Amino acid sequence: MSHLRFRFLRVAAAVLTLASLAACSSKKDDPQAPTGMSWTADGTASTDSSPQIVASSTNIDIIGSTGTAPNNATIHVGAPAQVGTYPITSTGAATADYIQRGGTATISYLASTGTVSISTLTANRVTGSFSFTAYNYSGGVSSPLVKTITNGRFDVAR
Repeated sequence: MSHLRFRFLRVAAAVLTLASLAACSSKKDDPQAPTGMSWTADGTASTDSSPQIVASSTNIDIIGSTGTAPNNATIHVGAPAQVGTYPITSTGAATADYIQRGGTATISYLASTGTVSISTLTANRVTGSFSFTAYNYSGGVSSPLVKTITNGRFDVAR
């Protein structure tokens, strides 16, 4: 009888050990891997699977790019390092810009309206969204070049 009880305890201990190992898996802690950054610029969708992130205790800056030099585009969004939605204005806490390169020409657009939202902010990950309208005044104030950015999303590792 004690032999059967010992065998039962051994099997129960093995099952509990496997269950606790599965519970400690890192996949449980972060079930979805970061996906990068995506946006639509004037109707054209773009993605960067490994954007750059610069984070401090007060600010988060995310930089994505698409294409290869000398024909590529770079997008930058910045916001306070806090969950929330921040307006892009001349005095707002959020910033954004878009740089388009083609051959030897570079056109920089600076956002003046829009929003940057931080949805998740942990020690390991930042997620959120953005949209903005950016301008380049190289042709003068009366006829600026305009870039409209919509459907912006980011999910990056810190």
